[in-house]
Amino acid sequence: MELDIITPFATELRELHRISSLKEHEKLHATLLGVALAALKVRVHRGEPDAVREVWDMRDKTFLSIDLEWNERDPSQVLEWGYAAVRCGSLKPRGEWPPNPESAYRRRHYIVADFANKVENKHCPNFPGAYAFGDSAVVSSTQLPRIIQSIISLASPDSEDVANTLVLVAHGASGDLSRLREMDIQLPSNVLIIDTSSFERQLYKQGLRDPMQDRSGSPRKTSSTISLGRLLDSLGVDVNCKLHNAGNDAFLALLAFQLLLDPDNTKVPQLGIPEETVRPFRSSSALFPIAPVPSASADQSDTSAAARIDSRLQRKEEHMTGSTRRENIELVQLSKHMSELMYKHNFINNLRPASP
Repeated sequence: MELDIITPFATELRELHRISSLKEHEKLHATLLGVALAALKVRVHRGEPDAVREVWDMRDKTFLSIDLEWNERDPSQVLEWGYAAVRCGSLKPRGEWPPNPESAYRRRHYIVADFANKVENKHCPNFPGAYAFGDSAVVSSTQLPRIIQSIISLASPDSEDVANTLVLVAHGASGDLSRLREMDIQLPSNVLIIDTSSFERQLYKQGLRDPMQDRSGSPRKTSSTISLGRLLDSLGVDVNCKLHNAGNDAFLALLAFQLLLDPDNTKVPQLGIPEETVRPFRSSSALFPIAPVPSASADQSDTSAAARIDSRLQRKEEHMTGSTRRENIELVQLSKHMSELMYKHNFINNLRPASP
């Protein structure tokens, strides 16, 4: 008969309590669900494979992968935010499993206009103009926290006993979580957080991944973590798009997470953006108009946003002459139209939960 070795979650010594009445028993029993949830949160955040797979196999969670890029000289200045999300609960009734990243991942990328043409990271450059999965929205630094909070608010209610339907995913999550706290983003206390770098490290440590070498050619240490790029390469993903673009990294972190769990049945989408389409983000800000955030009155938002765009167009036209002026007017008018479409079709749709 084979015996399973059980590793205790808590190893420190604790005071022994004796229960001598039904009332004390009921009081203690009422705390068990909360204790179990607290233990699950810690195990998932550590990347313990059994705990992570347990959450994935429920097939009722919404996995929200996020990534932020910030000024390497001033981390409080967030330059980009991107997310990719898959609502497993809506796939289960249709018998679609595992999720198809191409069609099931909802994704979005936001560029912070305040720093777009002013901040350039040198140690680890970011590429705001290289989003490979659609158009980027440009928002102000004051709008971004409201947008992030709107996405987070799609979570189920907070609870001390039951895990949230929202599961946060990030690669190297500590930095992203620090930026969210600085922006005063409120996460429900029962949200599970999966760090794909920790999850992969635990898989490697337990011998559940193939042997790897570090950059020096020596065998990789079991305590080491790897970058998102190396993780994708080890999974056989041909990444033809720029990393260190917040939208790309969020999508690819969610893809890597799913591949670690179900590599045989996950369809890897075509990844890539032609090099000539990568925007250096050094052109006029009119090419990337700021997308308005919906308020209580959508009509007022539309009107005020259009007025702001028209004002910028008028100021720009006053400085143009001759044929250059005519060409730029056409370009600016096109950007105005794109901004309105972005607001009406993309922005609102990504803030509303998808129907089951």
